[in-house]
Amino acid sequence: MNVRVIAATNRHLERDVASGAFREDLFYRLNVVPIVVPPLRERRSDVALLVQHFLDRHNAKPGVTRISIPDETLVHLWEYDWPGNVRELENVIERVAALADGEEVTIDELPLEVRTYVAGRRHPPGTFETETMDLQTAVDQFEISLIEQALQRTRGNRQRAAALLGLKRTTLVAKLRRRDALHRHLDPVFETAANRPPTNGHRPVALSRSPL
Repeated sequence: MNVRVIAATNRHLERDVASGAFREDLFYRLNVVPIVVPPLRERRSDVALLVQHFLDRHNAKPGVTRISIPDETLVHLWEYDWPGNVRELENVIERVAALADGEEVTIDELPLEVRTYVAGRRHPPGTFETETMDLQTAVDQFEISLIEQALQRTRGNRQRAAALLGLKRTTLVAKLRRRDALHRHLDPVFETAANRPPTNGHRPVALSRSPL
């Protein structure tokens, strides 16, 4: 019998062999032509290509309504670190396709973990987002960061997030409204031309979705 085996893992097998967690003889039988694929966060230029691939696959379905992902939404997908790698990206695209309210996927329709992570990268606690910033604004930003972390940990459940922060739910809602006002007041930190994320040209990425 002539058999070729293709195996994949996210484990550090050399370390597992050394610790006895993986059989050494099996490792050397499998480790003939190793191919190391970096995580998606280390090859962000692939994000737009992968998004287009998943969208093309949806577009091939008959009788679907086209949905587009504009560049500002694609930037958020580009900035996210994707701990679940390509599979997580694929799941996100399928999710926003199923839940989109209109023909374009807005930033607000992205999963909470994506929006929260990107907001944390753009506005890290204790950093100046403009040339001048008073102490109260800095304190507000730090508070916002804690609130968004609590919402991420509780998967957007405001009641549980408020309990985690030791607040009443009504107090948390009021702080979220103030957060939205602060974000509208402060200019976001956009990428320079040297590190601007790839886009899909002048046309938004298109996605098809079967009518619900």
